[in-house]
Amino acid sequence: MSHSQGNDNIYEELKGYFPPEYDLTPDELEKEIELENKKREIALGMMKVSTEKEAPASPVRTPRSAISSMHTDRSIPIHKPPQSPAAPEAQTVLTRAEDYEDEDQPLYEDPAEALAESEAPLNIPEAEDVTENELFAGFDPLNDLFDEMESESEAQDEPAPDENTKLRGSLNWFFDFLEVFAICITCIIVVFALFFRLTKVSGESMENTLFENEYLLVSDFFYEPKIGDIVVIQNTAIEHPQLKEPLVKRIIAVGGQSVDISSSGMVTVNYADGTSEVLEQKYVKPELYTAGFDGHYEVPEGHVFVMGDNRNHSTDSRSNLVGVVDERCIFGKALIRLLPFSAYTVFENPYGN
Repeated sequence: MSHSQGNDNIYEELKGYFPPEYDLTPDELEKEIELENKKREIALGMMKVSTEKEAPASPVRTPRSAISSMHTDRSIPIHKPPQSPAAPEAQTVLTRAEDYEDEDQPLYEDPAEALAESEAPLNIPEAEDVTENELFAGFDPLNDLFDEMESESEAQDEPAPDENTKLRGSLNWFFDFLEVFAICITCIIVVFALFFRLTKVSGESMENTLFENEYLLVSDFFYEPKIGDIVVIQNTAIEHPQLKEPLVKRIIAVGGQSVDISSSGMVTVNYADGTSEVLEQKYVKPELYTAGFDGHYEVPEGHVFVMGDNRNHSTDSRSNLVGVVDERCIFGKALIRLLPFSAYTVFENPYGN
């Protein structure tokens, strides 16, 4: 009896002894092993791309249920596929029954399905033409896994903030705020010291334009006196104690001009070129003029003639206590009424000067 006939007799004797999914004929078993060898050859070709040294592939295992149908001293004939140049390690190994211990891991439950899959065309790029990054680029699950592992690693590297760290952060923020605040205050002080000043209005001499306890923003930066400007003057040479304080008045004439005041309070300015002009005084408090300071006043060069808008209650250049004012005593021109906020005003020259 030939060897093949002996195998057929053993198969016939054991047929029906095992469940149908394990009841394979020798031909079906050979196809299944051939299919597994092809898959292992493909897997080894892909693994060769990796730079890491991989362990050699384990021999192909055959379901124990199929092997038990044969004599344990005989080897299963296996068709050896041709060697692939991309995977020289893929060797077909003759498998003996004693090499297998796990009887619960069949290669395929359905041999027909395995056979169909083995005959399907395989779209595997050549190993030498594929880099590692290109190989794994299409595997989204692997990319997600690598991203997750990288995120976890970065999270572990960052230490969790403790109470001391939070306190130091708060203190640093507070001191940074104080530093910025101090710089801003210093800049404001410097600007006001060099360019602007605040002046408080005292008395009623400028009503109805200005009132007592209002605050003015004053500047003398490149200032040149002009008729109609509201100015703050301070002449410490005046003997009267109240007149030594800053006074808020309006310029009526400048150096080289003269002023004529009538008994009705009409003001005429005579210019150096011989022309004259009667001032329109809409800013004057509407009262009958009773001050009695009518007459002619000469203004020398480098001086100004000033008057209050409340003509009947103003001590100004009409009085010998003040007289014409040296331009060097001008504290500055009133630009803005800052306080109270409800009366905020930007002053303009009524004569367009």
